[in-house]
Amino acid sequence: MGKVVELFNCLKLRCSNCEKEKYEIHIDIKNDLYTCECGSHTFIPLNLEEVY
Repeated sequence: MGKVVELFNCLKLRCSNCEKEKYEIHIDIKNDLYTCECGSHTFIPLNLEEVY
């Protein structure tokens, strides 16, 4: 089995282009950049106060 990741330790991000919201562990990484399904690399963090 894989490693269990607690979502409250992860950033929730919103794509600046298509506005889909996902936790950082569910976003593909291509060329060392988070990459949305729409192709955008720009995200807005939503839960900074909960993570830090």
